[in-house]
Amino acid sequence: MCSASDIPAGWISQAFTYLALTTSVALLVRYLVTSRLPANIPPFPARAYPVLGHLPYFRDGLREQMAKWTKSAGGMFSLYFGTQFVVILGSHDALYTAFAKHGDTLSDRPESLASVSGGEASNKGLIFSSGPLWKEQRSVALQILKTFGVGKNVLALKIMEEASAFLNALSELRGEPRNAIPMVKVAVANNICSIAVGQRFEYDDARILSLNDKLGEMFRLSESSSIITAFPWLHSLPGDLFNVKRRVQLYKDIVENV
Repeated sequence: MCSASDIPAGWISQAFTYLALTTSVALLVRYLVTSRLPANIPPFPARAYPVLGHLPYFRDGLREQMAKWTKSAGGMFSLYFGTQFVVILGSHDALYTAFAKHGDTLSDRPESLASVSGGEASNKGLIFSSGPLWKEQRSVALQILKTFGVGKNVLALKIMEEASAFLNALSELRGEPRNAIPMVKVAVANNICSIAVGQRFEYDDARILSLNDKLGEMFRLSESSSIITAFPWLHSLPGDLFNVKRRVQLYKDIVENV
């Protein structure tokens, strides 16, 4: 039986080199296979890097680079976010044409982080659903909201009532220093909950405060976990380097406790 000390150092170096080359070739092959796109797609404003796509161009800022490409390539162009192909709509005319005139053919959405980690059962609701399911739920939701008075004076009255309750809650503090952000979040949530479920919450209600905290944390973690959208295979890595598992757990907690 040989020990690790019996293995020549050169062999270990060669093994790591072989592993790195094999991984690089595999990623390159995957990139070439997934980059076979139809000929009628919008033009690319710049050449994409292998595997990374157009991400290296954003080193100086996403908004600034998008503005430059919109001026040079027009209101519609193609990009690679990592290995994911996307079409950018960068003008009002492009958005109107796509969603107002061709909305029925553009109702699908990219695979969400929730569906990647939580299975198809997580791909529900107005936020995460896609295609025919999204159309059905959107239609039902709009009809329900119209029944409850959205777009009419009833909604304005609800907002005025909540604003009055919020001012009363502030007056009860009697000038004492207080972080008002949680109260503002509850006030906004009450405008929605009073219409959607017929219930509002007090500003110190532990349930709504916990829900708002989890929603806030989930959105804060989106900055680090959004890389999974560009590189879905990173989800399979052990551990939780990009806060994906934590964000999915928060999503599940919110859905199960609402």
